[in-house]
Amino acid sequence: MLSLFSQSLGFAAPLTAPSRRAPAPMMKKSEALPFMEEPAHLSGMIGNVGFDPMGLSTPQNIKWMREAELKHGRMAQLGWAGWVAVDLGIKFPGARYADLSSYKAALIQPGKSLLDQSVGYEMLLLFLWVGAAARSN
Repeated sequence: MLSLFSQSLGFAAPLTAPSRRAPAPMMKKSEALPFMEEPAHLSGMIGNVGFDPMGLSTPQNIKWMREAELKHGRMAQLGWAGWVAVDLGIKFPGARYADLSSYKAALIQPGKSLLDQSVGYEMLLLFLWVGAAARSN
């Protein structure tokens, strides 16, 4: 009988403290919105504070979005420089452009078609050129 009891003790698990599980990994909280989780693909980027509440910056398109932001910023700078240049007196030669200002260039007169405005064709061509430059890669 004693032999049966001693063999059963050999198969018993050793008495140890219950094992502790590692805590579940927590997502890093956003600095901008502390109640939301920071997207993992944004960590390590310059200026990241974890702000992407709509989830627009997926890992696939984040580089395209950064490039588009740079391109649009440069186009806005060129537009502002052109707006100011007209008011400083840099104009095309000719009587049609002699009294042109940045305000008059953007003014649309009611009752006239777009191409019959004071600078209708020129503004259309400018719009097409800037659109083509912004579209090209």
